[in-house]
Amino acid sequence: MKARLGLRVFALLAVLNLVVFTGLGAFLSNRLEQQRSDLVFGLTEQTVATLEGTILPEGELNVARILDWPGWRYVSDAVLVDANLERAPSGRLWPRGVALHPVGQAKGPQDRSALFEGLDRCIRDRRSESLLGGLAVPIVVGGRAWGALWFVPREDETRGDL
Repeated sequence: MKARLGLRVFALLAVLNLVVFTGLGAFLSNRLEQQRSDLVFGLTEQTVATLEGTILPEGELNVARILDWPGWRYVSDAVLVDANLERAPSGRLWPRGVALHPVGQAKGPQDRSALFEGLDRCIRDRRSESLLGGLAVPIVVGGRAWGALWFVPREDETRGDL
């Protein structure tokens, strides 16, 4: 038996709406993710510029000024290390110099060894990399790699700004 005209029109409109809203949802989702990436990039640039401005060419840093920086409210976890990373006899890499946790150390990565290995690569290569759910960025002062920062952007802050 043929479906009534009203039912066919209703089904056609339902399918059409489904296609339109699915496409719109995918477009908006991609756009929001791009805006979040832009926010994280801006936060990264601002954080690195602040840190590079507080570290003297001799390598000394103004810890109070670093900890007072208001941008840490956009970060859920962070570790700042200088280039003094040393390999222990067990093969694990550990900071011998600066190892600052500007937002506390409440919920850091389970494997600190992997974190320090990644930060060491970041310092050696002078290149940012995604690491353990965050981002590792080199800190360059006076033309040389002073150290590196690993941080995790706060999800609620970057999503809320969008």
